[in-house]
Amino acid sequence: MALQSKADKLNEKRAKVKLEKIWDVELYENPPFYSADWQAMRDEKHLALVEYKMSFKSLEVMSKEFPGFRIGTNKLQFAFPIVQLCNQNFYIVIEFPEGEMLQHKVRPGENKYQMTRFFKSRNGGSDRMPCYIIPWSLFEEVKPNEFNSTEL
Repeated sequence: MALQSKADKLNEKRAKVKLEKIWDVELYENPPFYSADWQAMRDEKHLALVEYKMSFKSLEVMSKEFPGFRIGTNKLQFAFPIVQLCNQNFYIVIEFPEGEMLQHKVRPGENKYQMTRFFKSRNGGSDRMPCYIIPWSLFEEVKPNEFNSTEL
């Protein structure tokens, strides 16, 4: 059974086009079950891996309910070795219903995250799993000049 609905895939495709335009990069889709949705590249050069999440709640509601964004430990367990080996950021992008997009950079040698548990499925169920909490203060708006550094 697929983890994403058709609506999820459509949102992801729309977000991909939007981010490619904002960042002026090509986002290459990764294979199913890969722990990052896209690889960001420009001129055949790897820039970052990107994980996209669509929230069905507004940022205002989410920030009142939770001290930060909850993400399964498997995503960051995958991200950390890549970040350390490539010395490049791993991006987590969240899009909210109003169209606002926030990004968090998992950076080499930075950020410590608190752990908790959350329901993976949207309908409750009994599939609680470990997750990290990324404080809202570590998120920023998606920026157009994100990959324009000469240090890349």
